[in-house]
Amino acid sequence: MINITMRALISDFDRTYHLALYSLLRPGRIKKTVTSEEWAEYLEWAQVFDGDDDILPKDRRIDLLGVPHELALPIRLAEPVMAYQLNGRWLFPAYDMALILGYAAPSVVGSQCPHKEIWRIQVDRRILSNGLMSHQVLGKNFIPMEDA
Repeated sequence: MINITMRALISDFDRTYHLALYSLLRPGRIKKTVTSEEWAEYLEWAQVFDGDDDILPKDRRIDLLGVPHELALPIRLAEPVMAYQLNGRWLFPAYDMALILGYAAPSVVGSQCPHKEIWRIQVDRRILSNGLMSHQVLGKNFIPMEDA
């Protein structure tokens, strides 16, 4: 998820354009889509964004604020589910929990919860040819334990 204002778009189109690419698409997809000149320009901008901690607002970065815990549930899981403890509250990933509970349309569960919270999670992917780490940003709905 990325918010782009019209002011940012008008004042610095190149930065806004490459920030959108950087935040929303994988480098491989970008490289296949753009010209070689645009790709070289994108790589220069990606170096700027990799070193900029203000690209993703920290107040919505649960991976920086919360303490992750692997859930110990009474049922067997195919893969571990990560919950977060933040300011004394437990937050559970709505989609993952709906899958475990066997809901046919797990995405609906998150949208029906009035107290869901959306958090950004940065996930490392691989080391780029320029030596920097690429990453993807996920927007995940979490449901507080008191509402589960």
